[in-house]
Amino acid sequence: MTTKPSIFLLAATLFWVGMAACTPKILPNEPSRQQVSASRATATQGGGQVKVAGGKIDCKHRVVDNQGHIRVMLQLELTRLANDKDVKRLMEEFNISYGIISDYDERQFVQTGVLQITEANARKTGQYFYVMADIPKREDRNEAVLLIEIFDKLSTQKGLYNLPVRFQKPELEDIFYWEDADSGEAQFQSYFRTQNRLKIRALHNNAPNVLTVTYYQQPFGPAAIPMATQVPMERLPALADSTFSIRIGQPLSFAKPGFYLIDNAAYTGVISVYIAENRFPKLAQLQDLVQPLRYITTEEEFQRLQVSADTKEALDSLWLELMDNNLARAKATIKAYYQRVKFANEFFTDYKPGWQTDMGMIFTVFGSPQKVKKFNDKEIWTYTQEKTFSETNFTFQKTRTVFGREVFVLVRYPEYEQVWYEAIERWREGRIGS
Repeated sequence: MTTKPSIFLLAATLFWVGMAACTPKILPNEPSRQQVSASRATATQGGGQVKVAGGKIDCKHRVVDNQGHIRVMLQLELTRLANDKDVKRLMEEFNISYGIISDYDERQFVQTGVLQITEANARKTGQYFYVMADIPKREDRNEAVLLIEIFDKLSTQKGLYNLPVRFQKPELEDIFYWEDADSGEAQFQSYFRTQNRLKIRALHNNAPNVLTVTYYQQPFGPAAIPMATQVPMERLPALADSTFSIRIGQPLSFAKPGFYLIDNAAYTGVISVYIAENRFPKLAQLQDLVQPLRYITTEEEFQRLQVSADTKEALDSLWLELMDNNLARAKATIKAYYQRVKFANEFFTDYKPGWQTDMGMIFTVFGSPQKVKKFNDKEIWTYTQEKTFSETNFTFQKTRTVFGREVFVLVRYPEYEQVWYEAIERWREGRIGS
């Protein structure tokens, strides 16, 4: 009698170690933050990465309402200046300029300018440069698109980033931002961990001093498949797990993982915060590996995983069965799939983990789109079939919900059935990652 090999024991370095060291590139065609995640930049945050000679430009950004201005907050990682202790060379060797267009289809700038880098508005903290600068508000429009160019004068390379901005009638999420309670630096990610010490801040002199926080212990499930045309909009549970208040500028930590909804009766809009375990966006527990598999398993297979007394044994059995006991192919497929889940968590987390969102589901199953086209009210991802060169488009409608004004909801069609099951079959046959 032979002993069945354990994928997870043999793949420990691939998953627990390898995922900790991986960069935002899974397979040759997988995305950079610029290609996919920057395309999803909200009115307050976003980012991207552009390779340059001798290093890279990695930028994350936010905009915050500052009464007569909007404040642009940038976090820059410049490997060419990684050893610099101050901003002297940043000031000398880089330019940051901006342009404002009416919408994503517009080609004519309504306003352009330069974000000056000075010792007063820029600093180096750890591996990052932080730059903050104000742009005058436009009085002739409520919303627009802000384009930012970061130009390396020595390499002549540039990073280009875009995000929607709101000039008039600011809502709660436009006014407040998070900062690290210890370093005082603005925070740019879409989620926090239970270990993070934070402060919530505002630039407005008349911003409320107290905000109400309602906590829900993760009551939300994964996205419905693209063919499911009768999908109700997710709603808040009738009963919250707890409600409490926080004061502006006071240090705080969120002790429990889950979803926190922040509001104030004097303002329109809400602030959504997802709090995760400390290893997130990686999956911290063995049981966490089961839930993301519901996209590529049958109902019977998924049920067996859920009720199994030995989760590791059940996972080993499933993957080996799918891969015809080909251990190498199983290990490669496991690595590819859970890397997709990790990056979905990193890029698309909003009020729930990224892999559970509509965008995260499509990214996990199909990978990076070949094309992304943005509009004021939606975003379209295009995938090209390698053999037939036919294209499949997924449209994500920007939707105001109880979780925020910019939740991207997939427009579902029965016609997606064929491409969906073809993609699932590639995973189940180990043709992705091997």
